Amino acid sequence: MRPIRFTSVHDYLDKLFDGGSPSEEAIISAKKDYWRAYNTALKRRQRQKFPVFQISFSKEDVLVLKSRLAKGQKISSYIYDLVIQHLKGESIPAKQVNTALIEQQLFLIAEYLRELLDYNAVDSEKINRLEAYIMALENVIQETL
Repeated sequence: MRPIRFTSVHDYLDKLFDGGSPSEEAIISAKKDYWRAYNTALKRRQRQKFPVFQISFSKEDVLVLKSRLAKGQKISSYIYDLVIQHLKGESIPAKQVNTALIEQQLFLIAEYLRELLDYNAVDSEKINRLEAYIMALENVIQETL
């Protein structure tokens, strides 16, 4: 008997144990056999419908791929999108970088440097504040990449 031809596990068990009273172990074993055959047939149908291709990348290539991902995007979905876009003849969009935040941080640094030049007095507190502006710029750049 091939369990995958039945509409449900209960239909399979009814046909398998027709007229008898099976033990609990026999029922458990029959259910395992049914679900094993069902899952095997399901995977076979999926492979026929959607072929799977396996490709390998070097560690450097994976780093490049990860740098191009959108936040929360998986590498496999990114590669799938790239292949489909290429096959459709669409151009592959470059990663969108929010330059407004970077420009804003650069403007703040430039303004602060102008202030420092106007006062001609630079102390450790002002240098620490400049370092804080530069660190903020670095953080914005890292978040956009």
